[in-house]
Amino acid sequence: MQTEVLGERYKLQDPIGRGGMATIYRGQDLRMDRVVAIKVLREVYSTDPKFVTRFQREAKAASALQHPNIVQVYDY
Repeated sequence: MQTEVLGERYKLQDPIGRGGMATIYRGQDLRMDRVVAIKVLREVYSTDPKFVTRFQREAKAASALQHPNIVQVYDY
Protein backbone atom coordinates (compact mmCIF):
# COMPACT_ATOMS: atom_id res chain seq x y z
CA MET A 1 0.00 0.00 0.00
CA GLN A 2 1.37 3.40 -1.00
CA THR A 3 1.41 6.06 1.71
CA GLU A 4 -0.57 9.16 0.79
CA VAL A 5 0.59 12.60 1.93
CA LEU A 6 -1.83 15.53 1.74
CA GLY A 7 -0.50 19.01 1.12
CA GLU A 8 3.06 17.84 1.76
CA ARG A 9 2.13 17.87 5.44
CA TYR A 10 -0.27 15.13 6.54
CA LYS A 11 0.52 11.45 6.12
CA LEU A 12 -2.63 9.30 6.02
CA GLN A 13 -2.52 6.08 7.99
CA ASP A 14 -5.43 3.82 8.96
CA PRO A 15 -9.10 4.75 8.54
CA ILE A 16 -10.70 5.13 11.99
CA GLY A 17 -14.22 6.21 11.05
CA ARG A 18 -16.64 6.81 8.22
CA GLY A 19 -19.62 9.07 7.83
CA GLY A 20 -22.00 9.91 5.05
CA MET A 21 -19.71 12.48 3.44
CA ALA A 22 -16.20 11.72 4.68
CA THR A 23 -13.72 9.22 6.05
CA ILE A 24 -11.61 9.95 9.15
CA TYR A 25 -8.02 8.70 9.13
CA ARG A 26 -5.37 8.43 11.78
CA GLY A 27 -2.49 10.47 10.45
CA GLN A 28 0.80 12.16 11.16
CA ASP A 29 1.43 15.90 10.94
CA LEU A 30 4.89 15.86 9.39
CA ARG A 31 5.70 19.48 10.31
CA MET A 32 4.63 19.32 13.96
CA ASP A 33 5.48 15.63 14.47
CA ARG A 34 2.17 14.80 16.12
CA VAL A 35 -0.62 12.28 15.64
CA VAL A 36 -3.76 13.81 14.13
CA ALA A 37 -7.19 12.80 12.88
CA ILE A 38 -7.71 13.74 9.23
CA LYS A 39 -11.20 14.09 7.77
CA VAL A 40 -11.24 13.52 4.01
CA LEU A 41 -14.30 14.28 1.91
CA ARG A 42 -15.38 11.26 -0.13
CA GLU A 43 -14.36 11.44 -3.77
CA VAL A 44 -17.95 11.47 -5.03
CA TYR A 45 -18.54 14.72 -3.10
CA SER A 46 -15.13 16.32 -3.59
CA THR A 47 -15.97 17.47 -7.13
CA ASP A 48 -19.27 19.10 -6.13
CA PRO A 49 -18.73 22.74 -5.11
CA LYS A 50 -21.83 22.65 -2.88
CA PHE A 51 -20.41 19.81 -0.78
CA VAL A 52 -16.90 21.29 -0.71
CA THR A 53 -18.33 24.59 0.58
CA ARG A 54 -20.35 22.74 3.23
CA PHE A 55 -17.26 20.78 4.30
CA GLN A 56 -15.20 23.99 4.60
CA ARG A 57 -17.98 25.74 6.53
CA GLU A 58 -18.16 22.82 8.97
CA ALA A 59 -14.37 22.93 9.50
CA LYS A 60 -14.39 26.68 10.07
CA ALA A 61 -17.25 26.43 12.59
CA ALA A 62 -15.54 23.56 14.43
CA SER A 63 -12.26 25.50 14.56
CA ALA A 64 -13.98 28.26 16.55
CA LEU A 65 -14.96 25.83 19.33
CA GLN A 66 -12.72 25.20 22.31
CA HIS A 67 -13.75 22.65 24.91
CA PRO A 68 -11.97 19.69 26.54
CA ASN A 69 -14.51 17.27 24.99
CA ILE A 70 -14.28 18.65 21.44
CA VAL A 71 -11.46 17.78 19.05
CA GLN A 72 -9.36 20.82 18.19
CA VAL A 73 -9.16 21.77 14.50
CA TYR A 74 -5.59 22.63 13.46
CA ASP A 75 -6.00 23.08 9.72
CA TYR A 76 -8.53 22.80 6.91
